[in-house]
Amino acid sequence: MPVPQHISQLAAFSGFYLRHAGRRFYVLTLLELANNSLQGLGLVFILPLLTLAGYLEGGSFGGVAAWILRGLSRVCPHVTLWGILAFFVILNAAVALSTYFQTLGTTALQQSFLQRVRSDLYARILRTEWKFLSSQRQGAMAYNATTDIQQVYLAGVQLLNVAREGLSVAVGVAVCALLSPRLTILASVTGLLFVGVQLAFTRRTYRNAAENREAYRILFGAIVEGLASLKLIKGHAVEERAAAAFDRTSGEYSARIVERQKLVSLQNLFQTLLLTFLIAAYTFFAFRYLDVGGALFALFVVVLLRITTSVKLLLSQGDILLKTLPSFYAYRAQLAELEAQAEYTCGAAAPQKVPLREALAFSGVSFSYSGRAEGAAVHDVSFSVRAHKTTALTGTSGAGKTTVVDLALGLLVPDSGTVTLDGVPLEGDLRRRWRASLAYVPQDPFLYHDSIRRNLLEFAPGATEEAMWEALAAAQAEGFVRRLPQGLDTVVGDRGNNLSGGERQRIALARALLLKTEVLILDEATSALDAETERAIQSALESLQGKMTILVIAHRPSTIEKADVTIRMEEGQVAEVTERR
Repeated sequence: MPVPQHISQLAAFSGFYLRHAGRRFYVLTLLELANNSLQGLGLVFILPLLTLAGYLEGGSFGGVAAWILRGLSRVCPHVTLWGILAFFVILNAAVALSTYFQTLGTTALQQSFLQRVRSDLYARILRTEWKFLSSQRQGAMAYNATTDIQQVYLAGVQLLNVAREGLSVAVGVAVCALLSPRLTILASVTGLLFVGVQLAFTRRTYRNAAENREAYRILFGAIVEGLASLKLIKGHAVEERAAAAFDRTSGEYSARIVERQKLVSLQNLFQTLLLTFLIAAYTFFAFRYLDVGGALFALFVVVLLRITTSVKLLLSQGDILLKTLPSFYAYRAQLAELEAQAEYTCGAAAPQKVPLREALAFSGVSFSYSGRAEGAAVHDVSFSVRAHKTTALTGTSGAGKTTVVDLALGLLVPDSGTVTLDGVPLEGDLRRRWRASLAYVPQDPFLYHDSIRRNLLEFAPGATEEAMWEALAAAQAEGFVRRLPQGLDTVVGDRGNNLSGGERQRIALARALLLKTEVLILDEATSALDAETERAIQSALESLQGKMTILVIAHRPSTIEKADVTIRMEEGQVAEVTERR
C-alpha cells in the first residue's frame, strides 16, 4: 500500500529538520520534558499535601497519591499552608527557569534553520548556469526565495510546537495514570477516538494547501511583473485593463481562501461538537461505573482539561505543519533542479584571474536557447578578439550580438564549436576565472538602491576615493556627481531610477573602469548617451587602446570608427570582418 504523499513529505521534512538541529533538538526536548514533569509533579503532590495540612480527608483518593501521602507522613507529618505555598513557589520558579532556557534555545534553532534554508537557496541560484537562470520566470523565483522559504521556516516552528505539545500530552497521561489508572484508560479510549476522527481531515488539508500555494504563486508573479512593467503600462494608458486582469487573478486566489476556510470551519465545528459529546460521555461513565471520589475526580478533570488543550493545540499545529509541506516539497524540488544546472560545485575557491596574452577565439560556434539547431541565436560563428586590441561588434537588432558577448563572457556554453582563451577551451573552472579577470558593462546597467559610492565599490571593495573619482572622470560622470548635493553618497534609487539613462550608463561604466582589468566588454554601454558625452567617453576609451583588450557592441558608426577590428553580424552569423589600417 503506497504511503500517502502528506505522510511521506512529513517524514522527509522531519528528517531534514533533525539533521540540521542535531543534538539541539534533543536538548530542547529534555528541557520540555523537565518542564512538563515539574508541572505534573505539582499536580501529583497537591492532594497528599492538602491532606497532611488538614484540608482533605485521607481516604478520598488512592493509588500513587495515597503512596505519596504515606511517604510524606513519615518524613514530615506536619505540613503548613506556608510550606505548601513555598513548595509550589520553588516548583514554579524551576518551571520558569526551564522555560527561559528553552525559549532562548528554540529561537536560536529556528533562526539558524531559517538562515540555512534561505542562504542555501540563494547560493544555489548564484552557482547555477546562466542559460537556465535566464529562462526562468523572475516572479516564480522571487516567490520561491521569499514565500516558500518563509513557509519552510514556519514548518520548522510547527514541528517544534508539535513535539512540545506531544510531550505535554504524554506527561499529562502519565500523571493521570498515577492518579487513577481506570480513569486514564477510559480517557485514553475517548481521546484516541477524537484524534482518529480529526486525522481523517489531513489528506484534504494537504491537497487544499498545495492548491492554495499554486494560486498564490501565480498572484505573486502577477504582482512582481506588474510592478516591473508600471512604466510600460502607464506609457500605453492601459492602467484599467491591467487592474482588471490583476483583479481576476486576485479574485481566483480569494475564492480558494474562502474554500479553505470552509474546510477549517467545518473541521472546527465537528471538533467542538465531538469533544463536547465525548467529555459528557466520559463524565457519565466515570461517575456511574468507576465510583471515583469527588476530590480525585476534580483534580483528574483539571489534568484532563490541560491534556485536552494540548491535544487541540497539537492538532491545530499539525494542521498548519501540513499546510506548509507543499512549500517544502517545492523548495527541495528547486534545490535539486538548481543542483542539476550548477555551473560549479559548492565550496569552490575564489577564482584566480587569468590573463589574455594572445586572443579570445570563436571557432564554428553555434548556440540556441532552446537547444535545437533550428532557430539558433548564432550559427557557425568564427572570429578572434586579439589581446590589447579594440574589437567592435555591430549589426541590426536580433543579429546575435548579445549572445556572442555572453559566450565571450563564459556565461553560455556553445552547442557546437569552441571558444578558446589563448588556445585553451573556455570551459569548466576557466569560465569563472576568465570572468573574474575582466570588466563588463551590460546593455541594461543595473544599479543598487544605494549610494553612488556603494555601487562603485560593489566589485572593487578596496578602491580608494581618489580611484573612484578617476574612474568617474574617465566615464565622464565626475561633473554631474560633484554637482549632486551629497556627491558620492547620493542614493540612486531602485535600479538607479533617480538618475537619467545616460547617468546610469556612466556610473556603470565608471564601476567597470574602477576594476582596472586588462579586458573590458561593453554591450551597448553608451547607447543612452548624447553625442557629445559619447565622444568624450570614446576619447577616454581610445586612450586605453593598446593597454587593454576591448570588445564593444554598438550601432553608432562613431562608436566603432576607431576600433582595430569591426565584425558585422547578420541573422546570427558573421557577415563581414573589417580591419582598420
